[in-house]
Amino acid sequence: MSVEHPALSLLEQELGSELSEFQELHREFSAPFSKRVNVILDSLIQDEDGDEYGVRKTKNMAAKFAARIRAILEQIRDNDQWAMGGRKGATEEGFQRSARTDFKTFQEFLSSPIVRVAYSRARAERASLDDIIVDPACISDRLLENLGLAQFKLPKGEKLNAAQRLAHHAQAVPSVKAKLGELTPLKLNSDLSVDHPRRGARKPAIGSGLRLYYDADGNVLGTQSPNGKGKKILYFTDAHGAHRRIDHIRDSYDEEIQTLQHIKATMADVSQRVGADWDSVKADMQAVQGKMMTCIDNLRHVSNEHKRQMKRIIVDAFGFQMDHKLRNGEVQKRYNPGAHRARFTKIPKFVDARIMEIASIRTYLEEDQVCVKKHIADMQAPLGSFLTTVEQLHERFSLLDQDKPLSSGERAKIMRNLDSLKDQCQSTEERPLLQPYRTYAEEVTHHINRTKDFLQADEREKAKAEFVNAYIVARIQDVYIWLQKFYDDYLAKEGSLDLDQMLLDLAEINKRTNAKEVAPEVATSRYNHFWGEGFYHLVNGLFKEINNARKEEDPKKRYDYREAMRERFNRIDFREIVDCSVSAA
Repeated sequence: MSVEHPALSLLEQELGSELSEFQELHREFSAPFSKRVNVILDSLIQDEDGDEYGVRKTKNMAAKFAARIRAILEQIRDNDQWAMGGRKGATEEGFQRSARTDFKTFQEFLSSPIVRVAYSRARAERASLDDIIVDPACISDRLLENLGLAQFKLPKGEKLNAAQRLAHHAQAVPSVKAKLGELTPLKLNSDLSVDHPRRGARKPAIGSGLRLYYDADGNVLGTQSPNGKGKKILYFTDAHGAHRRIDHIRDSYDEEIQTLQHIKATMADVSQRVGADWDSVKADMQAVQGKMMTCIDNLRHVSNEHKRQMKRIIVDAFGFQMDHKLRNGEVQKRYNPGAHRARFTKIPKFVDARIMEIASIRTYLEEDQVCVKKHIADMQAPLGSFLTTVEQLHERFSLLDQDKPLSSGERAKIMRNLDSLKDQCQSTEERPLLQPYRTYAEEVTHHINRTKDFLQADEREKAKAEFVNAYIVARIQDVYIWLQKFYDDYLAKEGSLDLDQMLLDLAEINKRTNAKEVAPEVATSRYNHFWGEGFYHLVNGLFKEINNARKEEDPKKRYDYREAMRERFNRIDFREIVDCSVSAA
């Protein structure tokens, strides 16, 4: 007969009959307990060394875990996907072996191991992302912000214990699951299917585990393992932010290659010194160990097996000693530099193997980045074409001349042209419009609809005003594109700043934004409001930072001005500018 774990009585006090229901629905928590459940239950009553907690500590730990159980229990009731797994979570090994699906990706940062399900690709096709069991212990305020659920953040100034914090975040679970259900993967390469062998079943995943999705409002959400290490994160961005994220990942791999080459050269130098004059090295061991420690520091927190092997070799060789078994059975440490030098010969092989992995990852990164650029260009095209057409052919637009009567044929042609523009501004599954381009397109659609309404009512002046408002939005997008290019060219990456060229480019942007009318006879007065409230402060602020940087004699301090310019960009919501510009009377 199995013996119940002593922590269960604590949980029963917290949960009452809910504990029995949880044990029925999560069979790992019914005796005989699985190894990982025993570890969890042990952690409620003792520390890692096996020392028991005091009464207050154990009660707090039980209350904290009980809050998690309540949130999980709500989700596994009537959950067909959970029932299909035998009412228990996948083993760690089984989960890692399971297919790289969206379900696996989101479970990696939303579900603890005890409630993860190993979805096969066939099984994933019949499921929805909101079937994922969200553990409130995996929810943070940052995650809630990124999902647009800031209303569930922990209340400021209110002191909550661990159990209360978990219970508070547990309130967000239904909304988190609803958000998951509305996410759509962003297809980056239509030529390579999800199961294409070249993609290793990772599409749209790229090198470091980054995958891109968009929600119902066109916001981009990405999942990524920072530098390929540890737990995944979820971040919130827009189309250009996703593009820059790929850039940053690629840059991090470039840095990794430089670090690996440095380790390779350093350990070759250490090996040469030890082989050439061991007695000298032995007399001044600290100098060599300093070089080795630099390599060890560069390999801290690594998960890649090649780098772990390198680290193991260097750490084991730190004192250049090895265990030597004596005749009496005792083990003694003795210097053996030759044996360690022999192991050093493996380091270049591990470095080269890792660099080959990075080369493969970079292929995916470059391919995906090209796809993101194309996607951005496709989103920019409709309003860009509209802007160019109006500016080059406005004198032929009978709509803009309200003093000229319109024939029924001319009116019908105008309506068709307006409908064509509206169609181009629609977000579709084949060409989803992401933020901020979706906001711009929706605003243009709104003003085109109003233009049509006024035109049908024969209110030509109002129809013209609404058409010009649509034009203003197209111009706002144009300025936004120029500013994003400025950011990408000068601010997104580290490195020296070409301040003179920055001034020239910014002057061109300033000239573009200062054009306040389509033509002398077609004024855009509301554009003044948009300019004053939106881009004016940003562009003038950038001029200020650049000119200050030019006066700075210390090149290192110029980085501070780059950061100041980045901050100016980050303070602006480019979607709000549209609302300000077209709503102002």
